[in-house]
Amino acid sequence: MSRGQEYLADDLKLGGTWKQTSYNTRLGVHINGGTPFRKNFANIGYTFSQEEDAFIIPIPEGADASQYTYHADKGAWVLIV
Repeated sequence: MSRGQEYLADDLKLGGTWKQTSYNTRLGVHINGGTPFRKNFANIGYTFSQEEDAFIIPIPEGADASQYTYHADKGAWVLIV
């Protein structure tokens, strides 16, 4: 367990599992040319995939899910055009 995880879960007594995320990573690309980290910066409504070790951007609320396809390289549901 990292010190950050320990601090949030134990010291602050928030429990749970905490995952670091990178503000500079979007759609599987690091915007400054660095190494992408967990495919996307975590946000409200995103899910975390243990299998992919990634934060997944959801289909927009109210959208027709049949019009979207999942792109694992981006960690996002993308509108089919």
